[in-house]
Amino acid sequence: MALISLFSWMLFGSWSIVPADALLCSTDPTIGCDSGSYHFQTFNFSSGSGLGNYNVILYEQGGGGKFNASGSVNVDDSNDSSPTGAKTTSGSLFWYTSAGDLQAFYNQQFGTNTVNNIVLFLDINETGGIGSTIDITTLNIIQDPATVTDDPGNPATSDITTSGQNLITGFTGGTTLASLTTTPITLTQMNTGGGTDDWVIFTGIDPFSLDPSTRLLFQLVLGDIDNGGEVMSLSGTFQGCEPDCGGTPTTATQATDVPEPSTLLLLGSGLVVLARVGRRKRS
Repeated sequence: MALISLFSWMLFGSWSIVPADALLCSTDPTIGCDSGSYHFQTFNFSSGSGLGNYNVILYEQGGGGKFNASGSVNVDDSNDSSPTGAKTTSGSLFWYTSAGDLQAFYNQQFGTNTVNNIVLFLDINETGGIGSTIDITTLNIIQDPATVTDDPGNPATSDITTSGQNLITGFTGGTTLASLTTTPITLTQMNTGGGTDDWVIFTGIDPFSLDPSTRLLFQLVLGDIDNGGEVMSLSGTFQGCEPDCGGTPTTATQATDVPEPSTLLLLGSGLVVLARVGRRKRS
């Protein structure tokens, strides 16, 4: 029996589910933290809302910022089901789009084929303000899921509305392009006030390496949330030095200090940040 037990452990022991250690991400923008292919780092600015003409919002709490459109480019609308109030988890929030939609956005805002990293921005809004924390327990980017529960349609051929995004509850199959290897990632609220982001998340995914028809499903689960809705969006390029230093804008491959968006606006770099332009920030 002992030999059988030992043999069983050798076969199946590695399948035991062992909770991963939580990671409190460093608020030092030169350090940040890494999990899987993601790199997390803080902003080093106090205010600003970027170009002010086009923000691609993935997730937000209800109302405002839903329609990701500017001129001839119309990226799929945001998921606005991010909860408010004290919650141990947000549950799974999904955002569905196509590589072609993202490519069109990046080309319009930053120039043809200049962006080579899908970069996410997170705005934290918590009771207590600066110093409060939230957890990211899941952050998956799935390429071409086989099925999507309550499928709102193919985002490569259809404009997925906010109501359609909110109906998504799960998926099967597909290829995982990015996921967390350590969970949860604990992030500290760095800033308060209108239009101020707290964290930048580099995914390591080049949007132009994907066929335009490729479908991308983003899955986000937040924990330890206790106030107004957090917001997550997409952007493109950064200035590779401290705020207001007049440095040369570079593409979003480098995980270095992220400047005040108003500086990039003056430089004409085309930074688009998470804040919902023209809409009042909940803090």
